[in-house]
Amino acid sequence: MKANPSRSSHTPPQSSYQPPSGGIFTIIPPAWVPYAELMRLDRPAGYFAFIWHYLIGIGFGAALISPRLSPITIAGATIYLGVWVIVLRGAVCTVNDNLDQEFDRQVARTRWRPIARGAVSTTQANLFAATQFVILAVMAVKCPFRQSPEATAIPVYATLTAVILSVYPLGKRVTDMPQLILGVGFAAAIPYAAAMVGLDPFDLDGRGVLTQDESHSLATSCLSLCVACAIWTVIFDTIYAHQDREDDIKAGVRSLAVRLGDNTKLACAVMTTAQVALLVFTGVQCQFSSVYFVSCAGVALALTVMLVKVDLRSAASCAWCFGKGTGIVGVILLAGLFGEYLIMK
Repeated sequence: MKANPSRSSHTPPQSSYQPPSGGIFTIIPPAWVPYAELMRLDRPAGYFAFIWHYLIGIGFGAALISPRLSPITIAGATIYLGVWVIVLRGAVCTVNDNLDQEFDRQVARTRWRPIARGAVSTTQANLFAATQFVILAVMAVKCPFRQSPEATAIPVYATLTAVILSVYPLGKRVTDMPQLILGVGFAAAIPYAAAMVGLDPFDLDGRGVLTQDESHSLATSCLSLCVACAIWTVIFDTIYAHQDREDDIKAGVRSLAVRLGDNTKLACAVMTTAQVALLVFTGVQCQFSSVYFVSCAGVALALTVMLVKVDLRSAASCAWCFGKGTGIVGVILLAGLFGEYLIMK
């Protein structure tokens, strides 16, 4: 499996190409359909794999900024980043499909992707990806939230996120851990989103308004949260990668699913323990209340149940963990962060 965060389907591999139907595909011209497919507009579960980390970053910032952020600011940042994720996901998935087209043709569930089936040429895909990256650059530089001093770091965090996710497809060629690269790329969204609402955890703006101890504590807590969320990505994407494990082995695609095989659940259990420990450490560093720590316990319980229940031999089971299962964990963690925001004095 090529561990692509945007591949998500609960249906078996297609024996022939079947154009998507419903939603935006009922109104766009036929010539646009392959490009909409490249953006994965027909597969919304992968969108949430991206957006959770931005929402977590907003929640982290909202839980710590005093005086309390207005709901309008939070809503505005959420909408803006929601649009950002649509374009970012489209850009990195286009790059992924272009680099992986030969692999995709050898894997049953991906052989009908637009580039693999010849509906979009390599050159057209490169131009389409470049166009999307230009849009992202404009959004980062012209971000309406940049009047906030902390938001001067936005282009830096935005660039970091886009670069890491764009090189991720190459990881499966040289390492058994492309999921780790994906996790780092997703986790970089957290300080980006926090800066969007006025909290730069790593003080990239250089204002130094916090004391040295406060700055160190904030950076440490954010780094801990980022690592926890990177591990979370590794867990759900490794499970998801089992859908195509046999085909990936034949095609020579490297991933943790291929590497771990029957040891995947044990490895994910160890990673779950580390993830929850880091989430707890984040709460301690931020002096959060019991509201947040209850959510940490909820995350631990949800992940444990999923690891016990998931059938790695079932594509539907793995896809459920990636989609709805990840959503459950995301909602629980967000409840803790926004719970802290609500009880803030």
